[in-house]
Amino acid sequence: MRISSFSFAFLVFVFACKPNATSSSANSPVRAPEPQATNVVAPAPGLGIALKTLWSGQNVNCGVTKGNKVITWGLGNFVESVGIEATDVVCIDQGNAFVGANSAGVADSDPATTILFPFPRRTSRSIIVLPIPDGRSAVWSHDFDGSVTSSLGAGLHVPGTFTKIAGGEWGACGIRTDATMYCERARALEGTFVDVAVGLSHVCGIDKNQQLRCGGSNDHGESSPPPGRFRQVAAGRYHSCAISESNELQCWGAGRNSNHCDAPDWQCGQSLVPPIKWSLVRTGAYHTCALDLENRVACWGRNDRGQGEAPQPYQHEESSLRCGLASAGTKDFSPVVCWTETPKGPSKPFSPDVVHITGGMTNSCVLLRDGRVACMRGGPIAQRMPRLRVPNIKFANLNADDKRACGKTVDGKNVCFTVENWTQAPIPQGAAAIFTAPLATLGLMPDGHIEVRGHDWVKKAVPQGKFKKLCGGGHWTANGPDILPDDRRGVHACALSGEGNIHCWGDSPAVPKGPFVDIACGEDFVCGFTIEGALNCMNREGKVELIDIKEPCKQIASNGLWVLGARKSLDKNQIGVDGAWFTSDAPPVTPPKGVFDIDWPAANVECGRRPSGVTGCWGEGADDLRAPPSVAALKWKGSE
Repeated sequence: MRISSFSFAFLVFVFACKPNATSSSANSPVRAPEPQATNVVAPAPGLGIALKTLWSGQNVNCGVTKGNKVITWGLGNFVESVGIEATDVVCIDQGNAFVGANSAGVADSDPATTILFPFPRRTSRSIIVLPIPDGRSAVWSHDFDGSVTSSLGAGLHVPGTFTKIAGGEWGACGIRTDATMYCERARALEGTFVDVAVGLSHVCGIDKNQQLRCGGSNDHGESSPPPGRFRQVAAGRYHSCAISESNELQCWGAGRNSNHCDAPDWQCGQSLVPPIKWSLVRTGAYHTCALDLENRVACWGRNDRGQGEAPQPYQHEESSLRCGLASAGTKDFSPVVCWTETPKGPSKPFSPDVVHITGGMTNSCVLLRDGRVACMRGGPIAQRMPRLRVPNIKFANLNADDKRACGKTVDGKNVCFTVENWTQAPIPQGAAAIFTAPLATLGLMPDGHIEVRGHDWVKKAVPQGKFKKLCGGGHWTANGPDILPDDRRGVHACALSGEGNIHCWGDSPAVPKGPFVDIACGEDFVCGFTIEGALNCMNREGKVELIDIKEPCKQIASNGLWVLGARKSLDKNQIGVDGAWFTSDAPPVTPPKGVFDIDWPAANVECGRRPSGVTGCWGEGADDLRAPPSVAALKWKGSE
């Protein structure tokens, strides 16, 4: 019985499937309690790739490469920049902005897309994106005539004309053409200045004599700058940094050691400066990034989201393997074909020996028996979403979602990959297995305990004990009129214990009662697979619906909205696969008849492998995954 749930109130299924056995100033903002950080500090700073510009947000960094492409690293609650050519970029956890030769753009967190779309330029020469107390972002836009427009609260036009603007969690500040400082929300310093930086509740500036001056909170010494002559200043939450006229970098405030990267000390090493010459410095909440005199980037400090480690040149070349669906097929069944891209064009397509297909509703990654991987982009936004950049290495196993994939290579290394220049959470070192989750990486350690890296949501209420499998699901929900806590943001993770019980955290669904031998996470549900052959799926509301499937299944898989499996034997209609859809849409097509060894949900299609070894897919999304005409025109080869 193929079931579609027409209401998210009925997202719990049970069907039989046989398994394979402070002292702050009066003007300082009121701060919410700091989240407890995973005590992860970056290794000794190493110089990374060269950048033309650099910016740091609270837990994320961004820059523009020599090829004018936007690159981000670290991890925030923001949308990604896709294929944008820019001359400058700024980023915070809640959003980012760019300025290009012919356009400019700003975006807040958006639960529906991961793409930052440009809009027509309004003569902006710089844009500052600011976090505001309700968890969203505001913008200061600096036009070529010196005027500034604001969405922060003082009105559309900020009084005066400006030579420079800056922003932070306390507000926005600018240097007017008469060298005086003007601020919104933050408290301006008196005097004349050439540079300004805004932190959580302090402001630092460089005056006309190149001397540093700071005001506001000084709980960690962030407003007690050193003497000397300086040319550029930056401010984090509890530390500040400045570059001298001789290109020496000095930092003060929190982070003079790295022995307690947690509240209230926040000693994450963010003020420990590598002893070389620098051209530019940026500060995040608890980390620091800078460019050397050759514009190579280095980062240090807190690194639980990857923000404290500079992006390096790719360790592996991109794989030339590509896969798609044969154009000769139909929506009822289209064989998977693969080929390699060469300088002279595509090679002859071949029928691959597929051992696994994994992904979400817009991304499908195909793992071949020889360890090679190819990822395909499909679904309703296929044309706007770039393909994952697959490294030219061989994998023993792989699990993927819509944004990235993680797996263990044949030589035992854990590797994750995503779209080129996109950010991703780091990998817990020493993990026996790794799993993807929204804005996070889940690590199953050799002794069975769980370690996590990424957004703060994943660090709260991590279950303790020994586990044998992990999974993550959902999509991050941006703040609307109401401010949402991290455990109500639409994302969750679950773990299967050694005893077969499910433990979930985050904005988690209700947990079905075990014991189970396998689990799968979905958009707002978790499924447990029992030794007796039943699949129990429960959503956040915990509603139950029983689905009686007469024929047991050999395996089960999920892409976030679909839960599918290959039947052990055919039903009366000679159908060899089954499943349930956690969506208001009905199943798009009737599956093909005949026996399948494995059934996988993929990017808006369903895929299965026949006993003959041929793998094919069917569904309304099949056309999105078709091999290009240049491949279809070539003569097919046998399996490779």
